Amino acid sequence: MGGQRKMIASILIVMVLLGTADANNRNCDCDCTKTKQYTSAALGGLGLLGAAIGGVAALGFGPVGIAAGSIASKLMAASATYGVGTAIIAAGQSAGAAGIAAGTKAAIAATGAGIGYAASDGCDCCC
Repeated sequence: MGGQRKMIASILIVMVLLGTADANNRNCDCDCTKTKQYTSAALGGLGLLGAAIGGVAALGFGPVGIAAGSIASKLMAASATYGVGTAIIAAGQSAGAAGIAAGTKAAIAATGAGIGYAASDGCDCCC
């Protein structure tokens, strides 16, 4: 529950910060609102978080270890062969076994919110 609150708080903080970035631009006459941009920020945050959580499992990192024949097993074999990427494999194993930490979820959601906000074009005017 605490992780969800941190994630939502992170998204809201990013939305407020991005909403105040153009506060001086009040002389435009378009009738658009920030609704589209805030919606894009929220969807971006939730979407990136969902992709990260689903991506860990899709790669083959699970609660009982790395799935045989998965992309994660191939990455682990390459890591053992070439001696690089062991930290990435360890992070994937940790995320698969224990889940993604609340602080990491908040950071992922905030990043997605920023990307979603930046990707939304808002209006075709100066707002």
